[in-house]
Amino acid sequence: MLGTIILIVFVSLIFFCIYRLTLKYNPRLIFNKEGEMAKILSEMNSLKKPYKPTPWLFNKHLQTIYGLRLRGKSSYKPQREDVFFKDGGQVTIEYFVKENLSLEAPLCFIIHTLGGGSRESCTNFMATFFMKNDYRVVICSCRGCNGSKITSKRLFNGYQTDDLDTIICHVNQKYPNAVKRFVIGFSLGSMVSAQYGIDCDEKIIDGIICISHTINCAKGLKQIETPLNNKLYYQPMMNSLKHLIKKSTFYTEEEKKKVIKTNRFKGYDDLVTSKNMGLNNAEEYYKLLELQPKILKIKVPTLFIFSEDDPFSNPAWIPVEDIEKSKYVAFITTKEGGHTGFCQGWKTKVSYSEEISLDFCNILKKIYS
Repeated sequence: MLGTIILIVFVSLIFFCIYRLTLKYNPRLIFNKEGEMAKILSEMNSLKKPYKPTPWLFNKHLQTIYGLRLRGKSSYKPQREDVFFKDGGQVTIEYFVKENLSLEAPLCFIIHTLGGGSRESCTNFMATFFMKNDYRVVICSCRGCNGSKITSKRLFNGYQTDDLDTIICHVNQKYPNAVKRFVIGFSLGSMVSAQYGIDCDEKIIDGIICISHTINCAKGLKQIETPLNNKLYYQPMMNSLKHLIKKSTFYTEEEKKKVIKTNRFKGYDDLVTSKNMGLNNAEEYYKLLELQPKILKIKVPTLFIFSEDDPFSNPAWIPVEDIEKSKYVAFITTKEGGHTGFCQGWKTKVSYSEEISLDFCNILKKIYS
């Protein structure tokens, strides 16, 4: 009896391995067939081949954790530079630049995940990939992140874009002859990127890519409060936020105690984020982050890359009707990929999102040159 069970398990495992090795998905495209994005998508060769997820990353959690944290990083050591804001705040940005790169090379501005930076796998691999393909890459650190000194009470959030604009204008002054300029955001960074598509001067930025936008922040937070998601993602992120407050000198001991006591994002955003933004509570902040009201306001070509198994979101939340009316927005969705993962190939050398992002930027360079 035991031998039969072992045989069944062994055979099932073989069939599962064969299934994973041969699995492939055609991406789903959502866009306005008469809009600006239609021509761009039609020329992207990366969309004409299926996505083959990494066989051994066989569920959304493995894709997410490996792609976000465990994929590693390159040995390249970026140049660091401090950028200062009018309110006294500052961040340290980083440059990923190939040796002897032309001053006319296109600029790629990358915004990391919540509390992340250039050392997190998804950001580091994207930066290195674009650098190798002759882009001048700038990691746009958020306040308090990526080794940036905390010099103001205001910290990062997913809505305000003035810091990003200051960084972009600063770099543009250094490289005024850059042929094109693009913004890529991951997770929280994708929220800032989407908002920048509304706030920016469209003459400054030529294209935006939003990877793993949660679409509806309030619903997404409830989704990751489930027991497994809470252990894998929620508490590590909460610990990161609490650490940020602990090391800040701009919060009183009483304020710090209240933040340390809370175990929910809503509590943190009630006490910190909303107050720093001049809002009444976290609900007002989450309302500002909702993607649906932004779609028809975005005024530069913007590509969203989204996985249907994203543990922070849900494909049912995608505002399909608005996207199909938008001139400048398109969604690419995959069946697998997790949150910021999109790993492909056995060794995960280049992710699906990296391939698509580079292709999108290259097509924009060609069409609008």
